Amino acid sequence: MNSTVFEGVPDLLAELRKKGFSLYVCTSKRHHFAIRMLNAFKLTDLFIAIYADKAEYASHSKADLLALLIRESGLRAKSAWMIGDRIFDFEAARANDLRCIAAGWGYGPEEECLRADAVAVTPSDVLALLSRQTP
Repeated sequence: MNSTVFEGVPDLLAELRKKGFSLYVCTSKRHHFAIRMLNAFKLTDLFIAIYADKAEYASHSKADLLALLIRESGLRAKSAWMIGDRIFDFEAARANDLRCIAAGWGYGPEEECLRADAVAVTPSDVLALLSRQTP
């Protein structure tokens, strides 16, 4: 596998779980590939569920996948956040009335990140943003 995990992300995920946050994955990647990546980096157990694209889905839009995650998990928009690094993440969040944080350390260009509700420059910034903005 030719992938790496951004520095600080495993610690962030572990700290979020420790603080009682329920974590989910919502990715446009194929389900089998997402599972393989999370397993390879020993991150799977940090997540309650992994929502990823499957060939049998009628829609392959990230917004629809996020809607499925919200519906099946019973999440409430007022207490949930989407953290991502590309415009597709922010658009999916908006389509589902979720607030979103841009992962400024990710692959998305700065102009895309500015479409999010907040920008975390580093993984450690996420906790501070969540504590200031979560009702």
